[in-house]
Amino acid sequence: MGPENEVGAPTQQTIQLREQLQEALELFRRELALTRWAEARSYRHLEALVQDLLDRTYFSPFHLFVEMPDERTALSVTLDRLRQVTWIMSGRLPTADFKPRFHVRPYHPAYFIVWHEQDLAVDEQSRLDDVVTRLKAHPELEVEIVRGLDDVCAACLFTDIYRCLKDADNQRHWDGVNDRLLAKQGLAYGQRLSVRDLMLNAAQALPTWEDTEGVCPSEKAEIYQLGRRYWRALLSDT
Repeated sequence: MGPENEVGAPTQQTIQLREQLQEALELFRRELALTRWAEARSYRHLEALVQDLLDRTYFSPFHLFVEMPDERTALSVTLDRLRQVTWIMSGRLPTADFKPRFHVRPYHPAYFIVWHEQDLAVDEQSRLDDVVTRLKAHPELEVEIVRGLDDVCAACLFTDIYRCLKDADNQRHWDGVNDRLLAKQGLAYGQRLSVRDLMLNAAQALPTWEDTEGVCPSEKAEIYQLGRRYWRALLSDT
């Protein structure tokens, strides 16, 4: 246990973060109940992860609380991601001062092209439907290109919100896909651009399903072309 750890009581910062996360979870649950994704596994998975973190950081006089810097970071990152997912899912701001934005991995624009108008089943993919809906509605919204988990990954069945749980070989494979698609799109990690610029650039820089490095399977080649035309028509006229 490092010197920054405190034993016996949480700091005021941790108490405040935990209270904010509890409020955010209650809002998430209310908003989720109003959507068609109320039983979506991805969102229920996220709900369970947040509740588990709240349970692990619970403090009472009857048990010893050990606070670690990583735990405070987990609360902060989870709060931010839960608020972002709540907005993506519902379209409503979780707090008055919340500023919507997107964090996107380089391979996800290809997913957005494929699923441009798909009514997805209520399963682990439902978050893509919500993300695409939000992208369409906010073409001027700022997007930041990231290498690690993004706002699509946040509700994935294979994450615990701030880290991927897939095996190391799988993660290395997709890290490589990300790097190659980053280069193909002429982007850089940390770069910021609008939704419009992101999707128009992807539609031009990734002209065929083969260019997506396996993100788009061959059986969806025609849908991918429809998606490219759809995004260009939608964003060129707005």
